Amino acid sequence: MPAAPAVNEQQELAGPAVARPKPVDNSFVLWLIGAGLYLVFVILGTATGSTREGLERSFGRPPTDAEVNTAKIFGLVIGLAMIGLFVLFAFMMRAGRNWARITLTVLGGISIVLNLFGIRSAGALNLIITLVLVVLVAAAIYLMYRPESNNYFSAGRVRQ
Repeated sequence: MPAAPAVNEQQELAGPAVARPKPVDNSFVLWLIGAGLYLVFVILGTATGSTREGLERSFGRPPTDAEVNTAKIFGLVIGLAMIGLFVLFAFMMRAGRNWARITLTVLGGISIVLNLFGIRSAGALNLIITLVLVVLVAAAIYLMYRPESNNYFSAGRVRQ
């Protein structure tokens, strides 16, 4: 059985490595900043009384304390899980994984749409955070699809 090619030979077969372009790094930073802001958003949502008001509108009656606490815990867990996924996908995108770029694009697009629909009912602070998040996500998506970014992700497909 022939021996596996040496590491240097494997790199030669895959072609030259493409340096990560600045727009990919900038997009990565924007995703991390967005995750941090979303963390603030989740904490504010958990700490404020808006959960009780939202449940009352949904139920058509005043919610019990147990229902409010359950909703807060559920919202916190889901929010933290989403933040973790965005950060994981951001790291994978920065490493040149095209599937992560596509996933971030889809999730970011959904996030933009949902945030824009929620603007009407947002308070002043939530409105500012929401608008900043929308701009950050849109800019991060734009940077991932710049021509030099496309070259980087195309080269990643050859490397793998």
